[in-house]
Amino acid sequence: MFDAPKPPPERVSLSLATLNAAGHKLFLVAGAGKREALARIAQGAPLPAAQITAAEWHLDQDAVPVKQI
Repeated sequence: MFDAPKPPPERVSLSLATLNAAGHKLFLVAGAGKREALARIAQGAPLPAAQITAAEWHLDQDAVPVKQI
């Protein structure tokens, strides 16, 4: 894709089927800006990243969702 709406202007997109067919899948998640998305995934929201099977997830401390009491 060229001329994407936000940086970077050039991107490559892969389907969920293609991503799930990969031999090794790894997510590196950093920053508080990802915390809400991770909380939604933990609650079962069908976000695209949640649909990647058998992935390895690495989170930094800022990205970890805060448990609600």
